[in-house]
Amino acid sequence: MNDKCVDRLEKVLSEISKRNGALKIVTDLDAEKAFDAAKASEKRWQEQKELGPLDGLILAVKDNISVCGLRWSAGLGAWKNRIATKDARVIKSLRDAGAIVFSMVNMHEGALGATTNNPHFGRTANPLDFERTPGGSSGGSAAAIAAGLADAALGTDTMGSVRIPAAYCGVVGLKPTCGLVPRDGLHFLSPSLDTIGPMAPDIDTLGYMIKIMAGTSKSDPLSRTTPLEWMKKPIEANPSGIIIGIPTQLNLVACEAAVIDSLAITRIALEKYGAKVVDVDVLGWNPSCARRAGLLIAEAEGAVALKNILDFPGQDLMSNELRSLLAYGRDAPRNKLIDAYNCIKATAVATIKIFEQVDALLMPTAPQQAFRHSDPVPKNQADFTSLANFFGGPSLAIPVPSNNLPNSVQIVGPEFSEALILSIGKSIEQNLA
Repeated sequence: MNDKCVDRLEKVLSEISKRNGALKIVTDLDAEKAFDAAKASEKRWQEQKELGPLDGLILAVKDNISVCGLRWSAGLGAWKNRIATKDARVIKSLRDAGAIVFSMVNMHEGALGATTNNPHFGRTANPLDFERTPGGSSGGSAAAIAAGLADAALGTDTMGSVRIPAAYCGVVGLKPTCGLVPRDGLHFLSPSLDTIGPMAPDIDTLGYMIKIMAGTSKSDPLSRTTPLEWMKKPIEANPSGIIIGIPTQLNLVACEAAVIDSLAITRIALEKYGAKVVDVDVLGWNPSCARRAGLLIAEAEGAVALKNILDFPGQDLMSNELRSLLAYGRDAPRNKLIDAYNCIKATAVATIKIFEQVDALLMPTAPQQAFRHSDPVPKNQADFTSLANFFGGPSLAIPVPSNNLPNSVQIVGPEFSEALILSIGKSIEQNLA
């Protein structure tokens, strides 16, 4: 960042005052604490004692991650007045690096959905086209960056909820390796699939954020220690010699023409700069079948995570739509749940095996660009993104050239390959900007 933190924060606050009524992005903020943090950051920069590249970063946070003193609703009416009493572990880490944790932002109710059309806090608009969705469930996080209401944001990703909004709003988003980022202070939807991930306008900021966010937690059963050399080297845009696979399973999913065109442009660019791009068959992965299995798991685990609300009637607490989804998961026969978990496991094994042949996978982030609020919600939005959640590796969504709407590809890598996929992403960013 720089030594103009207070000026930047004043501009952001002014923009929120002018535009948030229409955009429905910010759900809560603490201007007083934010200005105190901005003044402290500005002083450090002026004295050349800055804490690092994130010092002064204005951060928006999805409303299911706890920030002390701010609303922590998980997008639910039942918790619209709940105030967090402590920071999530990841929030503390970013504060310690100088980030200004400024606002809570809207999300799809309960984190189960991909439109951020929230019945309790309003329908978030895509800042690039108010008639279109920002995606979800972390729609407010991506929209905040696209609207200039934050420098960066945190979201959560169960089957694509960081990367789909990033794609629709034209920003970068990362689903990290499972267990890399502590989840203390996250209100879960699906403990077996949920991750906390960063969003930013560029790869460098994303890289700085994930380095700070990584850590271990005794209270998170999926927490893991990073390999010794993880993210030790600078992120360089050099794909030379890297083998990148494009799954033939893309042919099983109906994609918009603009999405396929952007994928082809990306392939050509990566090949031009030295990568070897090949078609691969991820044997055992059927995108739509796996996505449906993952959705059932999220519904079943969500019914447990949100049981205290699900058991009490009232649309002011939880919409009938969300109740229906969670009840379906709660009441699903055991054999269906077993089949779903087995499907996810088989998909994970198939993906791990393919990384014996290639270094990374390249595919669209979503099969479509941001759709209109008035259009039917596509069922296949998470067909490609859910793969990374199922096997646990990292996945990066990055904008690529398209028509007048944002488009995006994702780079998927084996566990703890954040440095690799960010490097590939930086090459795309520099050569296709």
